[in-house]
Formats: sequence, C-alpha cells, structure tokens
Amino acid sequence: MEWTTSSTTGFNRGQLGWATPVVSSNPTGSAGLSAQPYTSSWVASVAVTNNLTALTTGYSYTGFEIYTTNATNTGSNAYYGIALNQAVNATWIVAEWGKWDSTLNGGAGGFAVTPTFIPVASRDASVQLRLSYDGGTKVLDTSYSLDGGATFLSGASFDLAGAQAGISAPYNNGFGLEFYASANDLGSAVTSGQMSFDNLSVTAVPEPSTYAALAGLGALGLVGWRRRITAAAGAR
Repeated sequence: MEWTTSSTTGFNRGQLGWATPVVSSNPTGSAGLSAQPYTSSWVASVAVTNNLTALTTGYSYTGFEIYTTNATNTGSNAYYGIALNQAVNATWIVAEWGKWDSTLNGGAGGFAVTPTFIPVASRDASVQLRLSYDGGTKVLDTSYSLDGGATFLSGASFDLAGAQAGISAPYNNGFGLEFYASANDLGSAVTSGQMSFDNLSVTAVPEPSTYAALAGLGALGLVGWRRRITAAAGAR
C-alpha cells in the first residue's frame, strides 16, 4: 500500500484504515468471534518507507496508530502511534498520542497532541514500526527497528488507563487501526513508491494464565479509506 499526492503546498494527509473500533470489538465474517483488543494483549508491526530524505522545505510522515472513539461511539476520544518523519536535514522517529479536547479551535474541538521525537542519524528511508499492547496493564509500548526487525529500539510508552487515557473508556473495548501519511509544503508531489506500507502483522499474545488464542484479532481485515468520526485538528 502506498500514499501519493499531487499537491505541492499546504498540509495534506491520508488515512488508510485497516479496522474500525466497531469491527475490532465485534469482528464480522466468523460467528462467535469477539476481539475487544482493549482488554486483550497483542503486537502489531508494519514496514514503512518514506524516502523523502532530500527535502529542502517542509516535512513528511509515514506511520501507523490505534485510535478509540468515546464510550457511546459518537465522537473522537484518543489516538496513539509511531511514525517515520523526514524533515529538512533530519530524520526522526515520532511516537505521539493525542486526546480529544472539545474546547480547542474556538469550541470546534481538536486533539491535544504530545509527541516524542527520536533522531535517526543514519537518515533511514525504511523502518519497521511496532505497537505492543498489554491488555492487563493497559500499557502500549511503541518501538522501531532500523535493521529489518532484527533489533527493536524503544519509542515511547503510553498508559491508556492512566496518564494517557482518553476522555472516556474506549467504545466496546475496541481500537481502530490505521496507517497514515502526510506531507506539508514539500514543494513537490509525492509519487508512487516514495511513501508506502508493507508486511503488516497483528499477533495475539496469550495471557500468563492461558495459552488459548485470542479470538478475533485475525479477523481484522477491513481495508478502506476512511475518516475519523471527528477530523483531527492540527498538522501531524
């Protein structure tokens, strides 16, 4: 999968949703499956490419994230992700989370975003990104690999039931999972092969008390362009 844009100015963003919170909590296609990934443990990883390493202006992101809607599934709640960022003379891994705040933007609402920037001295254009979630502690660890997945380095950790909780508990214990790409004032179009996603995997992690498979995570297969219920405010 890849993202392109013909626009050369302004902020442009695309989101390729792999699963919505509704689908992840009540996967369709197989009777009796129940995922509820907020209370299960799992690991998700994807290889991303962002070869815009010679920028003279602007910046670009290629990453993936989980997000939640509020308890009634009527609005945005929070998101957590990790991305490869290319900027002028710099490459970063950016782990960030955002909490919905209805008071932002004159009452229109938006995400209050907290990013963590990790410099990548080697200016890598391809990295492996990983999200590791513990359904017992509700802690999400982000990490990245510069050697094809042989070694992972820490990004940031988020306590989804504590300091980094959303405005409410996630709807039906579900997460949405999506890829995102963005470009801001690059001065040139993003063409085929420059920003892409490959080798996605989502693996259930058995709880210490049982080695039964966590049903449902393998059923997360809804692919399609989508928007959040309420659009995220601000460029990221």
